Amino acid sequence: MKDETCLANKRLCEKVTKSKNVSCLVCGNNESNNIVNIYGFNYVQCNNCSLVYIKNPSSTAEIEDIYNSDYYNKMVRDLLLSPEIAEYRVESIGKPKVSFIREVISNNAKTWVDIGCGGGEILSVAKDCGYKVEGIETNKEAVCYLRDHLGLKVTEMYITEDSPGPIRESDIVSLFGVLEHLPNPKGLINILGKYMHNGSYLIVEVPKFPSLSCLSQQMFPDLVNRVMAPPFHLSIFTEKSIDLLVEANNFSKIAVWHYGQDFYEFITTLATKIDGLKSSDLWKTLVELIDKFQAVIDENNLSDEMLLIYNKTI
Repeated sequence: MKDETCLANKRLCEKVTKSKNVSCLVCGNNESNNIVNIYGFNYVQCNNCSLVYIKNPSSTAEIEDIYNSDYYNKMVRDLLLSPEIAEYRVESIGKPKVSFIREVISNNAKTWVDIGCGGGEILSVAKDCGYKVEGIETNKEAVCYLRDHLGLKVTEMYITEDSPGPIRESDIVSLFGVLEHLPNPKGLINILGKYMHNGSYLIVEVPKFPSLSCLSQQMFPDLVNRVMAPPFHLSIFTEKSIDLLVEANNFSKIAVWHYGQDFYEFITTLATKIDGLKSSDLWKTLVELIDKFQAVIDENNLSDEMLLIYNKTI
């Protein structure tokens, strides 16, 4: 399965154009160090803010076309849009994340807007916890599914300076797996900083560098389908770079949670390189120990995801 999805991603990357070099998407700096070339896209690290980003991305118009393509819509359906998948995502993804957030934020928060709400697991759990929820989503199939099958209030729109949507009235605004896809993440954060009210909370989840997954992908750049995954993931954030981006807009970080799928990423990559690994007793043992190995990775700050909670201070 992993080798098939990696091949599909590689073929997509071969079809799309690569632009001339761009500046850092967080600080605008032009000085960087090479990290890895994946399917023709060059990931570099900014010498100033430490963001890892694609130096030669596809054009914004071409990226928009990809997100409206049959290829991407099939991926959304396969990963997000079915009752069986929704139930799994609510239990395994939505509940742990919402639980962590509720342990940190004020009990006075009543309303929650999730931008890029995807399969709706965050909204579903938040709604069950008593929040008044609303989703913002640009994928038409996801919007219809969330409305018709999950009964969620979802608006199909892009957040812009002139159309900030419901974020002004919301106590919580969340961005799960959104910023890494944007050619201009700074623009969206600036809008949120302008319109979110004093005392509200911004929740951000982004892929993280450095991580064991990134180290694995640097070693095996021909076997990448997540984290450093062009042409979709334009940015991989360090904690320093995401703090610089968000805190410049009058937000103060109050909590961070590091987690990921690094050990699973590592062993499935090895399985494509080592014949017979998946049928061996070694594989069975490694799979049984995934959670324990991942806990050690998380404790050593090498997990491939981070969830950060910021409070609007002004």
